[in-house]
Amino acid sequence: MLCVTRWSVVLLEPMTQNPDLAMPPNIPINLIIDDADWEQMLPDALAIAGQAWQQVAAVQLELTKHRIDIVLADDDLLHQLNRDHRGRDKPTNVLSFSYSDDDAPPIPATQLADVLADQPTGELYLAAGVVSAEAAAGGLSIADHFAHLIVHGLLHLLGYDHELDEEAEEMEALETQILAQMGIANPYHDCDTNHSTQGRNPL
Repeated sequence: MLCVTRWSVVLLEPMTQNPDLAMPPNIPINLIIDDADWEQMLPDALAIAGQAWQQVAAVQLELTKHRIDIVLADDDLLHQLNRDHRGRDKPTNVLSFSYSDDDAPPIPATQLADVLADQPTGELYLAAGVVSAEAAAGGLSIADHFAHLIVHGLLHLLGYDHELDEEAEEMEALETQILAQMGIANPYHDCDTNHSTQGRNPL
């Protein structure tokens, strides 16, 4: 599903999907294309994101309670978000945001169920240029690197972090386990990519 997000996104034509890479059914994610470069880079982005969601949900059932927007953006937007929300004046690969009651205006109780049904409880933003460059530098396919970043971002939305060594080891081990179920090799074996997802509030 494509839609217009609050960043004044121009609605693009639907991506052409690889028929051999099907989107799993009943996945509560919404793919928003903010940068046309993703069309050429990764036409199967929705299916890959859906499969990543499915594998994370298999080991973290909490994820099934939330609806996630995934915004495929450019480096400029990730630079802006990284600067405004994390104080880091540079673009990054992926950012995750989750939303509590403090992040939105009060909703009348009579409208709460309908509003929540239409609103995401978390968002992931990915930068086309950074993702492409990291994949090339690491000798990875864009699809595999994208899948890893989706898994990484979803785990951040669930409260995982990597600020401390023990936290990083736990998170990386879980990512590696999930990616193995997708047929993707351990991304930390020979890769020193600095992932930088940080949600405002863990789900």
